[in-house]
Amino acid sequence: LFVCADPDRNPAGTSYPGAVKDCLTEHGWRVGQCSSSASAGIRHARWSSKIKVPPAPAKHLSFVRRLVRTIPRYDVVHLFFLSGISFSRHVVPTLVLGRFLGKRVVLSYHRNQAEAELERSGWWMLPFFRLCNSIVVPSEYVADLFAHYGLATKLIPPVVDMDLFRPRKIDSVQPKLVVARSLEKRNNIACTIEAFALVKQKYPRAEMTITGDGSQREELQRLVAREKLNGVTFTGGVSPHELSRHFAEADVYVNASSIDGLPTSLLEALAVGLPVVTTAAGGIPGVINDSVNGLIVRPNDPAGLANRIIELVESPELVQQLSERAKLSAKDYALAHVKGKWTSMYHNLYRNDS
Repeated sequence: LFVCADPDRNPAGTSYPGAVKDCLTEHGWRVGQCSSSASAGIRHARWSSKIKVPPAPAKHLSFVRRLVRTIPRYDVVHLFFLSGISFSRHVVPTLVLGRFLGKRVVLSYHRNQAEAELERSGWWMLPFFRLCNSIVVPSEYVADLFAHYGLATKLIPPVVDMDLFRPRKIDSVQPKLVVARSLEKRNNIACTIEAFALVKQKYPRAEMTITGDGSQREELQRLVAREKLNGVTFTGGVSPHELSRHFAEADVYVNASSIDGLPTSLLEALAVGLPVVTTAAGGIPGVINDSVNGLIVRPNDPAGLANRIIELVESPELVQQLSERAKLSAKDYALAHVKGKWTSMYHNLYRNDS
């Protein structure tokens, strides 16, 4: 049983859970899903309003009710701890109910604030992490963080759907930028907008699409209005199919995160062949080599970010080089390359059943 945010409308549009589902289904596993999204509890919230249950608790109770109803039908509960998932409202009840009902429990930790999260709240989160039969992390950076707290993990890179994120030939840049991160402070979208304003001064026809949703959306929209920037589009939460369409229309992927793990959207951009301009936060340096398959900038440096985007506009040769090497490096995250690690991990759950 997969427990994750609504795959058709999530903050960043990642295809990660869907790709893992395809991998397991191909090997004969029956995979179901229990959505953690608030929208899945709306009908229950309305029904509950008749008995005076406030909407937020009603949505939470609706999620727990779905877990209780669904978990008994499966042998393994696999929770994807991504953007859009709350530890207290989603992770805790899933892990506790999974173990209480005698199921094997897997947690895929794929968030970009692991260091801050564990430092701030590890004292009460760690006992719940220890309920897991297996914790899967996307990079050595995150594995090292968990090891520091005495937690063993299994390193399995994110899976990129290569059929969805098809490689393109990109040999020049307009630029048409795409940002594909949740709109939260840690992803520093404001820095990207400030950089875009600098790029617009030199290239007035520049465009930028910001996919994703989050708590900073209104603040970021006000920043765009204050800077009087045209050519900026906020899409809100997108499906993986919608994200792939935005990638097909863009010519540069931009990421200015100050805290990170290993963003799946960056790997999906590599698969398409988009030139990547990013900070070196978290596990990103393990994937991006500066001036080889992407361009690295310092965190919180709008001018530096703008300069590297302009460098791409003015150097078609660099664009071609980065694009081709990006596509080569993305092959490490193709389903064919990663699926063996997933099937091995699942088989080991039964051999090492605790």
